[in-house]
Amino acid sequence: MINRLFTCMPLPWIAAGGRLLFSKSWKAWLRAVENPARAQAESLLAIVRGNESTAFGREHGFAAIRNPDDFRKAVPVRGYAGLEPWIQRAVRGENAVIVSQPIRFFARTSGTTGTPKMIPVTEASLDEFRRVRKVWMRQVTQAMPGVARGRMLGIQSPARDGVTEGGVPYGSITAALSSGAMHRITAPFQHIPPEVWLEPEYPARYYALLRLSLQEQVSAIGAINPSTIVLICNKLTEHGPDLIRDLRDGTYHPAFQGRTGLGKLLAKRLRKAPAAAAAMERSLARQGVVRPGEVWPRLCGLLCWTGGSADFYLKQFDRWFDPLPIMDYGYAASEGTFSIPMSAGTPFAPIALHGAFLEFIPEEERLANPNAEFPNTCLAHELEPGRRYFAVITSANGLARYDINDVVEAGEPWSGAAQIVFRHKGAVLNITGEKITESQAVEAMTAALQQESLAANGFTLGLRLAEPPRYVFAFEPASPWDSNHAGDLLESCERELRRINVEYAAKRDSLRLGPPLLAILRTGAYAAHRAGLVSRGAPDAHVKPPHLARQGDLLQSLGIERELEWQG
Repeated sequence: MINRLFTCMPLPWIAAGGRLLFSKSWKAWLRAVENPARAQAESLLAIVRGNESTAFGREHGFAAIRNPDDFRKAVPVRGYAGLEPWIQRAVRGENAVIVSQPIRFFARTSGTTGTPKMIPVTEASLDEFRRVRKVWMRQVTQAMPGVARGRMLGIQSPARDGVTEGGVPYGSITAALSSGAMHRITAPFQHIPPEVWLEPEYPARYYALLRLSLQEQVSAIGAINPSTIVLICNKLTEHGPDLIRDLRDGTYHPAFQGRTGLGKLLAKRLRKAPAAAAAMERSLARQGVVRPGEVWPRLCGLLCWTGGSADFYLKQFDRWFDPLPIMDYGYAASEGTFSIPMSAGTPFAPIALHGAFLEFIPEEERLANPNAEFPNTCLAHELEPGRRYFAVITSANGLARYDINDVVEAGEPWSGAAQIVFRHKGAVLNITGEKITESQAVEAMTAALQQESLAANGFTLGLRLAEPPRYVFAFEPASPWDSNHAGDLLESCERELRRINVEYAAKRDSLRLGPPLLAILRTGAYAAHRAGLVSRGAPDAHVKPPHLARQGDLLQSLGIERELEWQG
């Protein structure tokens, strides 16, 4: 009903309604922007006062902390390993270890590398999230007001994965956030029932997602990673003929019942949608793929990350979409949401000053002394545009001076508030001092593929510890191609990496690094890698393609069909 109401409403009216709906949150945000230092100090002291009676708070003298300087002197910077003993006590059921409030949920991180982390979720940390996210939702209604005229298509993770020995449920952070006032706001724009997300077989889950969405008017497609939006588009085309038949007949294809029998579970929700079937058929006939905008004419925008390694996947959007506004989710993780995008079309966003308390270690200092417990940190109002920093988080979830191992870059301020964008994880590929970051690998390989007019389903930069050591540029072609041109691609990869990383160029020239290799991966390599991670517990919506391979067996597990050595 609410979507039909908005369909008849002029877009400026919808935008005005968004401003009215979130006016209280917007005023609180503007107050924070007036004085960023004050806002961040208030956030910190609220967290410290709320947790000073915990075991962690007593050991670190929270009761005596009066300002950010006191805090930085009392609490060392730690990675997850340093906080894990405290968190594990809470996982086992001990109260008031790291947070004073009862822990309602543990957000288990993606688990794309190593053992999954367990992040406490309390009512205070949910309030922190909502405070930030409501401002973002206001800005979405300004950037793409037509989003209110239809449904949202996106991928979520299952409600929960299990229960800790202390009796607290755990799983994807989205499960903890799917309730309360924000859920009541967004519920009218959702249409996928829980049965779909609880289906363990992912081909069946994706099919059900599309089958139900195609009988609705979709106005926005959203996923944290743009690679997930590309996946949705590929599935729309891959299953096109089956979906067309089901939409015409009001049926559900028996091959995608999954383990739970989705066809029977969804029977009452299935409708005939002959117009959507005809639109899919026309789109397939015209260009050989189903373009979402031709099936959902109300599609007015996309929601996804646009920083970090996103650029490679964003460039693939041209195949699927006419130009649409793309709104970033901001710098966010299972640990919290730390920036608020103000407009579409840019990955930079102001720091969420009235949310978590953030500190920033200049990148060069952190790399020079990675184990410093009390490094010199900059506060949110002290960032310099163009410089890169490691982010340190203190949040209402109990994480205090947590080194999240993320590198962010500062941009030009927004109305006095520093803006940041996530660039890459802190880990680098390094054999002889070249320190190649993920963002450098993505930039080099994306440019090389464009120069050679090649499309790829994914790519990874890896190491080969031989004599001499060398790098491996691995990629999976998106379609059949003439591998006789592989040498040209490898030459482009080498040239671009030299341009971006001068240390790599110097090490190559001095023969400390040997000539690189090009590895052509088998078809379906990255889809299989993703499926493997998900089967081991990684939330589907959070899985990230591996652009850096620090372990040699990752490339082998992806499946190398052919290797070519640099001949330059």
